[in-house]
Amino acid sequence: MLWIAAVAGLAGILTLYPLTTNSDENKGVAFLPTPIDVLTNDSTKEQIIEAINFVSEEYGLNRTEFYETLFGESSLNTNADNGISAGLAQFTKETWLENCSDIDDRKDLKKSLECAAKLWKSGEQWRWDVWCQKFGRNNKRCIIRGF
Repeated sequence: MLWIAAVAGLAGILTLYPLTTNSDENKGVAFLPTPIDVLTNDSTKEQIIEAINFVSEEYGLNRTEFYETLFGESSLNTNADNGISAGLAQFTKETWLENCSDIDDRKDLKKSLECAAKLWKSGEQWRWDVWCQKFGRNNKRCIIRGF
């Protein structure tokens, strides 16, 4: 198996990714899996940070605000659950079902990260308390919510 080294993440962590050629549609073509592709709910915090950085770049998000919001909401704990909100991005069940999925799988790390990025891309950072407290003091929706 071929391997490629990549330096990524806020901490500049060296990560090795396998180059694979096992896809039927890409027979003989090597591709590098993205940090999202390798995520599982057992991923390390370093892998989660790397995925946050990747998603931030892919969606054109402010990486610092996105990371600090997710960290503030869940401490990057994919199983975080306060009885109202759950998962990495701390979605409420109502918000999740309305915007992300037909089933309540808020603790699915990949889905939670990607859905949060899509909502941020559409300007809905105001949905996160941490963002309102740290970055959205002048945001109309945050003010309406009491921040």
